[in-house]
Amino acid sequence: METNNYSDDVIGRARVQDTPELEAYYKELEALGAGALWTVANDIEPWEPKANSVPMLWKYEDLRSLVLKSSELVTPNKPVDV
Repeated sequence: METNNYSDDVIGRARVQDTPELEAYYKELEALGAGALWTVANDIEPWEPKANSVPMLWKYEDLRSLVLKSSELVTPNKPVDV
């Protein structure tokens, strides 16, 4: 991806000029464990999709026995150690 073709200043992108009032506002939010979405929006909503997974092809005959085994190992009525 060429970053020269993308600008966070394009309408619809989340770029806000920080001011002393906004900085104070951010501190108020932070004290409550919150934040302003526009401060991170461009990082969490990139210009292009970025996959975090690797495509896989699973074959039924290879996994069937393991899927059935999971129903014995993980049940809704088993207690959880905390």
